[in-house]
Amino acid sequence: MLAQLHTATIVGIDAVPVDVEVDIQNGLPQITIVGLPDTAIQEARERIRSALSNCGFQFPRTRVTINLAPADLKKEGSGFDLPIALGILVASRVLKPEQVYDVCAVGELALDGTIRPVRGGLLYGLCARKQKFKLCVPERMALQASYAEGIDVIPIKTLRDIVAILKSVSPVPKFVRPREEESSTPASCEDDMKYIIGQEQAKRALIISASGGHSILFAGPPGTGKTMLARTLATILPEPTKEEQLLVTRIWAAAGQLDPDAGLVHARPFRDPHHSSSAVALIGGGSKASPGEISLAHSGVLFLDECTEFPRYVLNTLRQPLETGRITISRAEHRMQYPAQFQLVASTNPCPCGNAGSEELVCTCTSAERIRYQKRLTGPLLDRIDMVVKVPRQKMKQSESISDLTSAKAKEIVEHARAIQHERTPGRQNSRLTRDEVIRYCALDDKGTELVRSLVNRFKISRRAVDRIVRLARTIADMRGAESIAFADVAESAQYRVSSEDIFPGC
Repeated sequence: MLAQLHTATIVGIDAVPVDVEVDIQNGLPQITIVGLPDTAIQEARERIRSALSNCGFQFPRTRVTINLAPADLKKEGSGFDLPIALGILVASRVLKPEQVYDVCAVGELALDGTIRPVRGGLLYGLCARKQKFKLCVPERMALQASYAEGIDVIPIKTLRDIVAILKSVSPVPKFVRPREEESSTPASCEDDMKYIIGQEQAKRALIISASGGHSILFAGPPGTGKTMLARTLATILPEPTKEEQLLVTRIWAAAGQLDPDAGLVHARPFRDPHHSSSAVALIGGGSKASPGEISLAHSGVLFLDECTEFPRYVLNTLRQPLETGRITISRAEHRMQYPAQFQLVASTNPCPCGNAGSEELVCTCTSAERIRYQKRLTGPLLDRIDMVVKVPRQKMKQSESISDLTSAKAKEIVEHARAIQHERTPGRQNSRLTRDEVIRYCALDDKGTELVRSLVNRFKISRRAVDRIVRLARTIADMRGAESIAFADVAESAQYRVSSEDIFPGC
């Protein structure tokens, strides 16, 4: 007898529908699984045999052929255990076809029939909603799957339980999502802006960066607060929207960064990879074309501490994602496109020893070492960074107190500026304005236009840099609540465009 069940497999950050066809024919006892299954699916035959037996069901002692359609799509993971087992029960006439025709089942079987969770509950929920199926998942996956609003999630514990539910012997359990406190980035005493003593210009730049989603580079000697400033950014960003939470959760679930029983990712991501990370770890890839750090940081912050310690070719992989907000990964068997609208925050020292340009300390680096250090941060990458801020050493005063500017106050400024941007261009920050939107919303007066023209003629800056200066000036004007961009806004924006000679003195 032929039976058909519905399930799904994860491809990128989506779950793709898969039909599980089970055919039982006379012949020597044999189980054949076709349809490009991986090793985990091939091993499912032994798990299913033991699970059925331990739950009181008889495994067919004939020829069993299992097809996973579409046959040209590679299937991966142990989540196929449950639909295959149910398909065998339908083909054995334990269940009727009409009892499973609108059911999408996902789960791994233990040898005693217990159903274990797999990653990607939200992805399976979204797929089931699109196909208008009921979703049968292990209990631990039900919470995450329930965020795909508009579907019936049936939490199950064992194979015996789901058979009883499908045969209407037991009532269908209704999953009710518990009330949870949806908080943004947890407040941290260590990362509050009030603990940053001095560095007023850097703090001002950080608030501007957060207000418009602009990338920023802090340059200065070690111990001046560059890392603390970067980590403070997570405490002043506004609450993510529900759509942003859903997309971030999809990315994290697909990358295996979430426990199966985790809910939505409510806080904006803050990713800080080590400088030994490879290009694949940073942008994604590998044999399965998995998401990388830039996609895991979507809607949040990617912090590259001591960015000039990263290999040059690794840093250069950021150029295209910074421009487009997405990354396309092509491999022999996969071609995936992932979102990557992250806010880049980086820091660097002026030289390997950190003392170049200092009046009090002596730089011990050779000219060759300083040049090699500088060249890791290439001109095309610097051209895509909106703001470069110097963070100098500061002398200790006799009386130093906690700053009056707290993260809570800074967050209010950021939220006000972003509210103005959302009203003007819904869902898009100033750093992501298109060329048409720049022309429409970022018009300069005569004095501002003349300043930009003089910058182009004197410093030979690119057209891309001009657009970024104008976008940044638009953000500064939004922070004031102004409809038009003033000359002072353009002047302040222009001061954040510095050359590599200013970042690396003496090179």
